[in-house]
Amino acid sequence: GVKTTIPFHRQLMDDPRYIAGDYTTAFMDTFKMNPIEE
Repeated sequence: GVKTTIPFHRQLMDDPRYIAGDYTTAFMDTFKMNPIEE
């Protein structure tokens, strides 16, 4: 199937720092995505 970035964005928006609004453009330097099994 078509690969998407949906799992990445879901994990990003579940991050407590993102939810709290405590992020800057440097957020992505420290964001750690958990691997997703396909």
